[in-house]
Amino acid sequence: MKLTPAYRLNPLFAPALLGSDRWPNLLSSLLDNAFGKTSDATIPALNAYEDNESYLVHIELPGVKKEDVKIELEGSELTVQASRKLGKDADEGAIQYSRSLTLPESIRNDAVSAELKDGVLAIRIPKAAESKPRQISVQ
Repeated sequence: MKLTPAYRLNPLFAPALLGSDRWPNLLSSLLDNAFGKTSDATIPALNAYEDNESYLVHIELPGVKKEDVKIELEGSELTVQASRKLGKDADEGAIQYSRSLTLPESIRNDAVSAELKDGVLAIRIPKAAESKPRQISVQ
């Protein structure tokens, strides 16, 4: 099966390219000033693929346990939220992850599956029958 990458998003590339740890904080404060504070959640890296049968979404969630992951699919909006404790003590805090994306309307909401393995959450969203390619014979 050949997978076609839909897109690759990694919001953490700026510090590596610019050589500065201040870049995410500067960008965050600029966005907060322009649009108001939206969230303290970290945006995890995401890969989205499409094949003939389904859409496949991989989200990087290092150190997150499966019981700390919440996945919601409302209409065509997929939202993933997760948390990871920073230490063994509750007062050491946690990292919150949050990511949303809009899927095409032609999906089967009842057959979505997810698996967390080696820090990568894999979500498979099957396409509805009407959106799958089909062969048409010529008469």
